[in-house]
Amino acid sequence: MSFNTISNDDFFDSNNECYEAELAKRCAKTEALLQEQEEKEWLEHQAQKEAKIAEQKRLEEEAQRKQEEKEAQQREEECQRDLAHCLEVDCVAAMEQ
Repeated sequence: MSFNTISNDDFFDSNNECYEAELAKRCAKTEALLQEQEEKEWLEHQAQKEAKIAEQKRLEEEAQRKQEEKEAQQREEECQRDLAHCLEVDCVAAMEQ
Protein backbone atom coordinates (compact mmCIF):
# COMPACT_ATOMS: atom_id res chain seq x y z
CA MET A 1 0.00 0.00 0.00
CA SER A 2 1.51 3.20 -1.13
CA PHE A 3 0.44 6.58 0.17
CA ASN A 4 1.27 9.91 -1.17
CA THR A 5 2.02 11.53 2.10
CA ILE A 6 3.40 14.91 2.87
CA SER A 7 6.15 14.82 5.40
CA ASN A 8 5.94 17.04 8.45
CA ASP A 9 8.88 19.07 7.15
CA ASP A 10 7.11 19.70 3.85
CA PHE A 11 3.96 20.70 5.72
CA PHE A 12 5.81 23.18 7.95
CA ASP A 13 7.78 24.57 5.01
CA SER A 14 4.54 25.14 3.15
CA ASN A 15 2.98 26.83 6.16
CA ASN A 16 6.07 28.95 6.68
CA GLU A 17 6.04 30.05 3.04
CA CYS A 18 2.34 30.95 3.24
CA TYR A 19 2.91 32.78 6.51
CA GLU A 20 5.90 34.65 5.11
CA ALA A 21 3.98 35.55 1.95
CA GLU A 22 1.04 36.81 4.00
CA LEU A 23 3.38 38.69 6.30
CA ALA A 24 5.15 40.29 3.31
CA LYS A 25 1.76 41.29 1.87
CA ARG A 26 0.68 42.86 5.16
CA CYS A 27 4.01 44.61 5.48
CA ALA A 28 3.71 46.08 1.99
CA LYS A 29 0.13 47.20 2.68
CA THR A 30 1.16 48.80 5.97
CA GLU A 31 4.08 50.58 4.31
CA ALA A 32 1.78 51.85 1.55
CA LEU A 33 -0.69 53.17 4.13
CA LEU A 34 2.12 54.80 6.06
CA GLN A 35 3.46 56.42 2.90
CA GLU A 36 -0.03 57.66 2.04
CA GLN A 37 -0.46 59.09 5.56
CA GLU A 38 2.92 60.84 5.38
CA GLU A 39 2.05 62.36 2.01
CA LYS A 40 -1.31 63.52 3.35
CA GLU A 41 0.35 65.12 6.38
CA TRP A 42 2.95 66.79 4.16
CA LEU A 43 0.22 68.18 1.89
CA GLU A 44 -1.72 69.46 4.91
CA HIS A 45 1.44 71.10 6.24
CA GLN A 46 2.09 72.73 2.86
CA ALA A 47 -1.51 73.97 2.70
CA GLN A 48 -1.19 75.47 6.19
CA LYS A 49 2.08 77.15 5.21
CA GLU A 50 0.49 78.60 2.08
CA ALA A 51 -2.54 79.79 4.06
CA LYS A 52 -0.26 81.55 6.57
CA ILE A 53 1.69 83.19 3.75
CA ALA A 54 -1.53 84.32 2.06
CA GLU A 55 -2.88 85.71 5.35
CA GLN A 56 0.39 87.54 6.01
CA LYS A 57 0.31 89.01 2.51
CA ARG A 58 -3.32 90.10 2.98
CA LEU A 59 -2.45 91.78 6.29
CA GLU A 60 0.55 93.54 4.75
CA GLU A 61 -1.58 94.77 1.83
CA GLU A 62 -4.25 96.00 4.25
CA ALA A 63 -1.63 97.81 6.34
CA GLN A 64 -0.18 99.36 3.16
CA ARG A 65 -3.64 100.48 2.03
CA LYS A 66 -4.36 102.05 5.43
CA GLN A 67 -0.98 103.82 5.36
CA GLU A 68 -1.72 105.18 1.89
CA GLU A 69 -5.17 106.37 3.03
CA LYS A 70 -3.60 108.07 6.08
CA GLU A 71 -0.99 109.80 3.88
CA ALA A 72 -3.69 110.92 1.42
CA GLN A 73 -5.75 112.31 4.30
CA GLN A 74 -2.69 114.16 5.67
CA ARG A 75 -2.01 115.65 2.22
CA GLU A 76 -5.65 116.73 1.96
CA GLU A 77 -5.52 118.35 5.42
CA GLU A 78 -2.30 120.12 4.47
CA CYS A 79 -3.90 121.41 1.28
CA GLN A 80 -6.90 122.64 3.28
CA ARG A 81 -4.59 124.46 5.74
CA ASP A 82 -2.66 126.02 2.84
CA LEU A 83 -5.92 127.10 1.21
CA ALA A 84 -7.19 128.56 4.50
CA HIS A 85 -3.90 130.39 4.95
CA CYS A 86 -4.08 131.79 1.39
CA LEU A 87 -7.67 132.93 1.96
CA GLU A 88 -6.65 134.59 5.22
CA VAL A 89 -3.75 136.39 3.50
CA ASP A 90 -6.07 137.49 0.66
CA CYS A 91 -8.64 138.69 3.18
CA VAL A 92 -6.00 140.71 5.09
CA ALA A 93 -4.65 142.11 1.81
CA ALA A 94 -8.17 143.08 0.72
CA MET A 95 -8.83 144.83 4.02
CA GLU A 96 -5.56 146.76 3.78
CA GLN A 97 -6.48 148.10 0.37
